[in-house]
Amino acid sequence: MKRSTGLATILALFAVALITWPAIADPMEATISLGRDPEPPFCVDNPGGTLDIDWNIEHETTPNYVLYQLWDPTQTVVLEEETYPGNTGITVSRQWTVPAGAVDGKYWVRVEYWSFEAGNEANAEVTFYVCNGTGTICATKYVDADCDGELTGQDPVVPDFWICIETPYGDEFCLQTNDDGVVCWEGLQFGDYTVFEPEVPGWIPIYPASVDVVIDETTPTADVTFFNLFVDDCVGACCIGHDCYIMMEQECIDSDGLFLGIGTVCEPNPCDELTPAQDASWGEIKAIYR
Repeated sequence: MKRSTGLATILALFAVALITWPAIADPMEATISLGRDPEPPFCVDNPGGTLDIDWNIEHETTPNYVLYQLWDPTQTVVLEEETYPGNTGITVSRQWTVPAGAVDGKYWVRVEYWSFEAGNEANAEVTFYVCNGTGTICATKYVDADCDGELTGQDPVVPDFWICIETPYGDEFCLQTNDDGVVCWEGLQFGDYTVFEPEVPGWIPIYPASVDVVIDETTPTADVTFFNLFVDDCVGACCIGHDCYIMMEQECIDSDGLFLGIGTVCEPNPCDELTPAQDASWGEIKAIYR
Protein backbone atom coordinates (compact mmCIF):
# COMPACT_ATOMS: atom_id res chain seq x y z
CA MET A 1 0.00 0.00 0.00
CA LYS A 2 2.81 2.38 0.85
CA ARG A 3 4.53 1.63 -2.45
CA SER A 4 1.40 2.14 -4.56
CA THR A 5 0.56 5.33 -2.65
CA GLY A 6 4.06 6.67 -3.24
CA LEU A 7 3.83 5.88 -6.97
CA ALA A 8 0.43 7.58 -7.20
CA THR A 9 1.86 10.66 -5.52
CA ILE A 10 4.76 10.80 -7.95
CA LEU A 11 2.44 10.44 -10.94
CA ALA A 12 0.17 13.16 -9.60
CA LEU A 13 3.10 15.56 -9.14
CA PHE A 14 4.34 14.76 -12.64
CA ALA A 15 0.90 15.52 -14.08
CA VAL A 16 0.84 18.88 -12.28
CA ALA A 17 4.31 19.64 -13.64
CA LEU A 18 3.11 18.94 -17.17
CA ILE A 19 0.20 21.29 -16.71
CA THR A 20 2.06 24.17 -15.05
CA TRP A 21 5.35 24.05 -16.99
CA PRO A 22 5.52 27.23 -19.13
CA ALA A 23 5.03 26.56 -22.84
CA ILE A 24 7.82 27.47 -25.22
CA ALA A 25 6.38 29.89 -27.80
CA ASP A 26 6.85 29.19 -31.45
CA PRO A 27 9.06 31.76 -33.17
CA MET A 28 7.14 34.49 -34.98
CA GLU A 29 7.17 34.18 -38.75
CA ALA A 30 9.56 36.65 -40.37
CA THR A 31 8.23 39.72 -42.19
CA ILE A 32 9.87 41.65 -45.02
CA SER A 33 9.39 45.39 -45.62
CA LEU A 34 10.35 45.90 -49.26
CA GLY A 35 10.36 49.31 -50.93
CA ARG A 36 11.45 50.97 -54.15
CA ASP A 37 11.76 54.51 -55.48
CA PRO A 38 10.22 55.68 -57.74
CA GLU A 39 7.06 53.72 -57.02
CA PRO A 40 4.37 53.09 -59.65
CA PRO A 41 2.66 54.75 -61.37
CA PHE A 42 5.78 56.86 -61.82
CA CYS A 43 8.47 55.64 -64.20
CA VAL A 44 12.17 54.88 -64.12
CA ASP A 45 13.71 56.45 -67.24
CA ASN A 46 14.67 54.08 -70.03
CA PRO A 47 17.62 53.90 -70.44
CA GLY A 48 19.85 55.21 -67.66
CA GLY A 49 17.27 55.76 -64.93
CA THR A 50 18.04 54.55 -61.43
CA LEU A 51 15.77 52.55 -59.15
CA ASP A 52 16.49 52.60 -55.39
CA ILE A 53 15.63 49.32 -53.66
CA ASP A 54 15.64 48.73 -49.90
CA TRP A 55 14.34 46.13 -47.50
CA ASN A 56 14.36 45.21 -43.84
CA ILE A 57 13.54 41.80 -42.38
CA GLU A 58 12.05 41.29 -38.91
CA HIS A 59 12.83 37.76 -37.73
CA GLU A 60 13.27 35.55 -34.66
CA THR A 61 14.85 32.58 -36.40
CA THR A 62 18.48 32.09 -37.42
CA PRO A 63 19.15 33.56 -40.88
CA ASN A 64 20.53 31.15 -43.45
CA TYR A 65 20.49 33.51 -46.43
CA VAL A 66 18.44 36.16 -48.26
CA LEU A 67 17.83 35.88 -51.99
CA TYR A 68 17.29 39.02 -54.10
CA GLN A 69 16.04 38.92 -57.71
CA LEU A 70 14.95 41.47 -60.30
CA TRP A 71 12.77 40.13 -63.14
CA ASP A 72 11.89 41.45 -66.59
CA PRO A 73 8.27 42.25 -67.57
CA THR A 74 7.65 38.68 -68.75
CA GLN A 75 8.72 37.31 -65.34
CA THR A 76 10.80 34.72 -67.16
CA VAL A 77 14.21 36.42 -67.21
CA VAL A 78 16.21 37.30 -64.08
CA LEU A 79 18.06 40.52 -64.84
CA GLU A 80 19.84 40.76 -61.49
CA GLU A 81 20.32 38.32 -58.62
CA GLU A 82 22.30 38.13 -55.40
CA THR A 83 22.41 35.81 -52.39
CA TYR A 84 23.23 37.37 -49.02
CA PRO A 85 24.52 34.77 -46.53
CA GLY A 86 23.59 34.87 -42.83
CA ASN A 87 22.74 38.29 -41.41
CA THR A 88 24.20 40.23 -44.35
CA GLY A 89 20.83 40.45 -46.12
CA ILE A 90 18.64 41.58 -43.23
CA THR A 91 18.80 45.33 -43.93
CA VAL A 92 19.86 46.28 -47.45
CA SER A 93 19.85 49.34 -49.74
CA ARG A 94 20.88 48.94 -53.35
CA GLN A 95 20.32 50.46 -56.80
CA TRP A 96 19.56 49.21 -60.27
CA THR A 97 20.23 51.25 -63.41
CA VAL A 98 18.11 50.60 -66.50
CA PRO A 99 20.51 49.29 -69.15
CA ALA A 100 20.53 50.25 -72.81
CA GLY A 101 18.19 48.05 -74.81
CA ALA A 102 15.76 47.47 -71.94
CA VAL A 103 12.10 47.27 -72.91
CA ASP A 104 9.41 49.49 -71.42
CA GLY A 105 7.08 47.69 -69.04
CA LYS A 106 6.27 46.52 -65.56
CA TYR A 107 9.23 44.92 -63.76
CA TRP A 108 9.37 42.85 -60.58
CA VAL A 109 11.60 42.72 -57.47
CA ARG A 110 11.51 39.66 -55.21
CA VAL A 111 13.18 39.08 -51.83
CA GLU A 112 13.18 35.70 -50.04
CA TYR A 113 14.22 35.08 -46.42
CA TRP A 114 15.55 31.59 -45.61
CA SER A 115 16.17 30.46 -42.04
CA PHE A 116 17.78 27.32 -40.65
CA GLU A 117 14.68 26.50 -38.61
CA ALA A 118 11.94 27.06 -41.21
CA GLY A 119 13.55 27.12 -44.64
CA ASN A 120 11.83 29.62 -46.97
CA GLU A 121 10.15 31.55 -44.16
CA ALA A 122 9.05 34.78 -45.86
CA ASN A 123 8.81 36.32 -49.33
CA ALA A 124 8.02 39.81 -50.65
CA GLU A 125 7.45 41.21 -54.15
CA VAL A 126 7.00 44.71 -55.54
CA THR A 127 6.67 46.07 -59.07
CA PHE A 128 7.99 49.16 -60.81
CA TYR A 129 7.60 50.77 -64.23
CA VAL A 130 10.30 51.43 -66.81
CA CYS A 131 9.48 53.78 -69.69
CA ASN A 132 10.91 56.01 -72.38
CA GLY A 133 8.93 59.24 -72.40
CA THR A 134 6.48 60.44 -69.77
CA GLY A 135 3.41 62.63 -69.46
CA THR A 136 1.12 64.22 -66.88
CA ILE A 137 -2.52 63.80 -65.88
CA CYS A 138 -4.31 66.37 -63.69
CA ALA A 139 -7.86 66.35 -62.36
CA THR A 140 -9.91 69.09 -60.69
CA LYS A 141 -12.90 68.48 -58.43
CA TYR A 142 -15.86 70.92 -58.10
CA VAL A 143 -19.09 70.84 -56.12
CA ASP A 144 -22.40 72.25 -57.38
CA ALA A 145 -22.93 74.81 -54.62
CA ASP A 146 -26.16 76.27 -55.98
CA CYS A 147 -27.57 72.87 -56.99
CA ASP A 148 -28.40 74.05 -60.53
CA GLY A 149 -26.51 71.31 -62.38
CA GLU A 150 -24.19 73.78 -64.16
CA LEU A 151 -20.52 74.46 -63.46
CA THR A 152 -19.96 78.18 -63.02
CA GLY A 153 -17.43 80.42 -61.36
CA GLN A 154 -19.55 80.32 -58.22
CA ASP A 155 -19.02 76.59 -57.70
CA PRO A 156 -16.08 75.92 -55.34
CA VAL A 157 -13.36 73.31 -55.62
CA VAL A 158 -13.24 70.34 -53.25
CA PRO A 159 -9.98 69.71 -51.35
CA ASP A 160 -8.98 66.38 -49.78
CA PHE A 161 -11.15 64.34 -52.17
CA TRP A 162 -9.75 61.06 -53.50
CA ILE A 163 -9.20 60.81 -57.26
CA CYS A 164 -7.77 57.66 -58.87
CA ILE A 165 -6.15 56.49 -62.09
CA GLU A 166 -5.94 53.09 -63.69
CA THR A 167 -2.67 52.56 -65.57
CA PRO A 168 -2.15 50.72 -68.87
CA TYR A 169 -1.18 47.69 -66.73
CA GLY A 170 -4.49 47.68 -64.85
CA ASP A 171 -3.01 48.97 -61.58
CA GLU A 172 -4.97 51.60 -59.63
CA PHE A 173 -3.49 54.50 -57.68
CA CYS A 174 -5.28 57.26 -55.75
CA LEU A 175 -4.32 60.71 -54.46
CA GLN A 176 -6.20 63.43 -52.60
CA THR A 177 -6.89 66.81 -54.13
CA ASN A 178 -4.94 69.76 -52.76
CA ASP A 179 -6.35 73.04 -51.43
CA ASP A 180 -7.08 74.08 -55.03
CA GLY A 181 -9.11 70.92 -55.62
CA VAL A 182 -6.42 69.59 -57.98
CA VAL A 183 -4.46 66.36 -58.11
CA CYS A 184 -1.67 65.62 -60.63
CA TRP A 185 0.38 62.60 -61.60
CA GLU A 186 3.63 63.48 -63.34
CA GLY A 187 6.19 61.09 -64.80
CA LEU A 188 3.57 58.71 -66.20
CA GLN A 189 4.30 56.26 -68.97
CA PHE A 190 2.64 57.08 -72.29
CA GLY A 191 -0.49 55.04 -72.82
CA ASP A 192 -4.20 54.68 -72.08
CA TYR A 193 -5.46 55.66 -68.64
CA THR A 194 -8.79 55.83 -66.86
CA VAL A 195 -9.23 58.69 -64.41
CA PHE A 196 -12.08 58.18 -61.95
CA GLU A 197 -13.53 59.28 -58.64
CA PRO A 198 -14.60 56.56 -56.20
CA GLU A 199 -18.27 56.35 -55.34
CA VAL A 200 -18.87 58.24 -52.09
CA PRO A 201 -22.25 58.21 -50.28
CA GLY A 202 -23.97 61.56 -50.54
CA TRP A 203 -22.17 62.69 -53.71
CA ILE A 204 -23.95 62.55 -57.07
CA PRO A 205 -21.81 63.00 -60.20
CA ILE A 206 -23.06 65.59 -62.68
CA TYR A 207 -20.11 65.18 -65.01
CA PRO A 208 -19.00 61.58 -65.73
CA ALA A 209 -17.34 59.91 -62.76
CA SER A 210 -14.89 58.09 -65.05
CA VAL A 211 -12.93 59.47 -68.01
CA ASP A 212 -10.59 57.65 -70.42
CA VAL A 213 -7.55 59.64 -71.51
CA VAL A 214 -4.49 58.99 -73.65
CA ILE A 215 -1.09 60.62 -73.14
CA ASP A 216 1.58 60.28 -75.81
CA GLU A 217 4.33 62.24 -77.54
CA THR A 218 1.87 64.53 -79.33
CA THR A 219 -0.41 65.01 -76.29
CA PRO A 220 1.73 64.52 -73.17
CA THR A 221 -0.74 66.14 -70.78
CA ALA A 222 -4.41 65.54 -69.98
CA ASP A 223 -6.80 67.50 -67.78
CA VAL A 224 -10.02 66.07 -66.34
CA THR A 225 -12.85 67.84 -64.50
CA PHE A 226 -15.16 66.19 -61.97
CA PHE A 227 -18.34 68.01 -60.98
CA ASN A 228 -20.61 66.70 -58.23
CA LEU A 229 -23.66 67.59 -56.27
CA PHE A 230 -23.61 67.01 -52.52
CA VAL A 231 -27.09 65.76 -51.63
CA ASP A 232 -27.24 67.11 -48.07
CA ASP A 233 -26.72 70.65 -49.41
CA CYS A 234 -29.38 70.38 -52.11
CA VAL A 235 -32.45 68.92 -50.42
CA GLY A 236 -35.52 70.47 -48.86
CA ALA A 237 -39.12 69.86 -47.96
CA CYS A 238 -41.41 68.55 -50.69
CA CYS A 239 -45.18 68.53 -50.25
CA ILE A 240 -47.02 65.74 -51.99
CA GLY A 241 -50.57 66.26 -50.89
CA HIS A 242 -50.62 66.53 -47.10
CA ASP A 243 -47.39 64.52 -46.77
CA CYS A 244 -43.92 66.06 -46.48
CA TYR A 245 -40.72 64.46 -47.75
CA ILE A 246 -37.10 65.58 -47.78
CA MET A 247 -35.78 65.31 -51.32
CA MET A 248 -34.07 67.17 -54.13
CA GLU A 249 -36.05 69.67 -56.17
CA GLN A 250 -36.14 67.66 -59.39
CA GLU A 251 -37.21 64.55 -57.50
CA CYS A 252 -40.03 66.57 -56.00
CA ILE A 253 -41.11 67.94 -59.38
CA ASP A 254 -41.00 64.46 -60.92
CA SER A 255 -43.27 63.29 -58.11
CA ASP A 256 -45.73 66.11 -58.89
CA GLY A 257 -44.92 67.68 -55.55
CA LEU A 258 -44.32 71.20 -54.30
CA PHE A 259 -40.66 71.95 -53.43
CA LEU A 260 -40.42 74.51 -50.62
CA GLY A 261 -36.74 75.32 -51.10
CA ILE A 262 -33.27 74.08 -50.22
CA GLY A 263 -32.81 73.69 -46.49
CA THR A 264 -36.51 73.62 -45.61
CA VAL A 265 -37.68 70.93 -43.19
CA CYS A 266 -40.70 68.73 -42.64
CA GLU A 267 -41.03 69.22 -38.89
CA PRO A 268 -43.41 70.75 -38.15
CA ASN A 269 -45.24 69.59 -41.26
CA PRO A 270 -45.70 72.59 -43.56
CA CYS A 271 -47.84 70.75 -46.10
CA ASP A 272 -51.15 70.89 -44.25
CA GLU A 273 -51.25 74.67 -44.50
CA LEU A 274 -50.23 74.67 -48.18
CA THR A 275 -52.53 71.92 -49.47
CA PRO A 276 -55.50 73.64 -51.17
CA ALA A 277 -59.09 72.76 -50.49
CA GLN A 278 -59.66 72.48 -54.24
CA ASP A 279 -57.26 70.69 -56.58
CA ALA A 280 -57.72 73.43 -59.17
CA SER A 281 -55.76 75.89 -57.04
CA TRP A 282 -52.80 73.52 -56.47
CA GLY A 283 -50.97 74.86 -59.52
CA GLU A 284 -51.27 78.42 -58.24
CA ILE A 285 -49.61 77.48 -54.96
CA LYS A 286 -46.80 75.63 -56.82
CA ALA A 287 -46.18 78.69 -58.97
CA ILE A 288 -45.40 80.74 -55.86
CA TYR A 289 -42.51 78.44 -54.92
CA ARG A 290 -41.03 77.99 -58.39
